[in-house]
Amino acid sequence: MARSLHLLVNRNAGAFTGGLTVEDVVSRLESAGWSPVTIADLTDDIEAGIAQVKSEFHDCVAIAAGDGTVAALATAFAALDNPPPLLVLPAGTANLLARRICGEADMAAVIAASAGWAPRQIPVGRIGGRSDGRAFLIAAAVGITPSFAQARELLRKPPSGGRMAAVWRHLQVGRRGLSTRYIGFLVDEETRYRPAKAAYISVGRMGDAHARDGESVFAPLLEIYAGRPQGVIDLSIMVARAAFNDFEHQPRAWRTTARRIEANARRPIPLIVDGEPFEANAPVVFELIEDGLCVMSPTA
Repeated sequence: MARSLHLLVNRNAGAFTGGLTVEDVVSRLESAGWSPVTIADLTDDIEAGIAQVKSEFHDCVAIAAGDGTVAALATAFAALDNPPPLLVLPAGTANLLARRICGEADMAAVIAASAGWAPRQIPVGRIGGRSDGRAFLIAAAVGITPSFAQARELLRKPPSGGRMAAVWRHLQVGRRGLSTRYIGFLVDEETRYRPAKAAYISVGRMGDAHARDGESVFAPLLEIYAGRPQGVIDLSIMVARAAFNDFEHQPRAWRTTARRIEANARRPIPLIVDGEPFEANAPVVFELIEDGLCVMSPTA
């Protein structure tokens, strides 16, 4: 039986600026078995598109956009009582949630299999309260200044003398912030803050950031990996070890699981949440919402 699908599109996402057309996406969805497929353009007004989804009934809502737009939609859905399941199409640059759900970021493959998928409740993280907070689907980097993310964005563009100078300036700002700021982390019911300069808080275990063997793993917990790197090189080593699940023999780092984590500091805390940089006034609370989002998934 065909199911209706409402497609939300951000035409500024990497796949569309790279040549993919919305018409092609719709054609593939219909060929996969979705019918009818209706479209809303989020490019200039994300909030209007989300409001439209809230006011209408659909068997499923698909999002073809970058991670920032996906996170904005997930934040809105996590605050609703009965939102439709969300089909995440890999149309951005990193496609973090798409990779987490299905293990790949190939648009054609994801669409071809999607009509046979089933709804599944997955945990999400939330920064702030349930009604007014911000959801994060993969991870939040704490104490990593937005300057690092801004440098990364500049490096994605064709190089020029002025741009590379701007990259260097952003990296220097980030290095100075990393070397001077301490953040205290309060984990669950602990009564003492643990000091660190930088931390990585993931939804589920860090090794489960990508689906493996066709199976998505969404452990209902937050995992925090924090440490006191002395500079960019020290931070890079810490991140590299985490990427390979090598958490041993790191005297300036610690790791634990939790359902609630509070970060506190004397100044605003820099964050990069699912790839999007911003700052938040302390204290910043990270909480787990166990059944926070319903998604279409290869495994029910």
